[in-house]
Amino acid sequence: MTHHAFLLALTAALLGAPALAQDASHAAHGEAHQDKPESSTVIAGFEFSGAFLRATLPGAPVGGGYVTIANHGAADARLVGVVAPVGERAEIHEMADVEGVMTMRALRDGIAIPAGESVSLAPGGLHIMILGLTEPLKKGETLTLELEVERAGILEPLAVPFEVRAINARAADPHGGHAGAHGAHPQDGGGN
Repeated sequence: MTHHAFLLALTAALLGAPALAQDASHAAHGEAHQDKPESSTVIAGFEFSGAFLRATLPGAPVGGGYVTIANHGAADARLVGVVAPVGERAEIHEMADVEGVMTMRALRDGIAIPAGESVSLAPGGLHIMILGLTEPLKKGETLTLELEVERAGILEPLAVPFEVRAINARAADPHGGHAGAHGAHPQDGGGN
């Protein structure tokens, strides 16, 4: 079993395969569920909206992080790395449905953030994976992750606060909080 296959299996075990399948279904349909009002932080011409981590069970070895990044600058940029205070390392990952099978892989070259555009890291798609958690992620806490953004050949470490939400939290809905075409789902937990 490859490292990434192991992480995918472990993530499925921790979060439940139905949640992963539903996340992928929502991502494919452009749907999201509102857990809380979206917050944003503006740093060096970037806007970080709805930054959150999913809470983990005690002893869980991995955690997931999500955020929407808008590049308000004139130069293209790239998210190339992440440093988390509670993990041995953090990576930028992509989860995708390949012929009906959920796959996950690290994006070694990061994620492009073109000038004037935004990119969303959300459950079921692009995300931050914190590996080797040194402590559980506890709902209600706020942790600061250092997002390493490269712009015009310069690496900029940007400290972004991430709220720890429920273990099944979903990305904030950019359309004002409606539940999408399929309505609310039982595993959403009714909010947080």
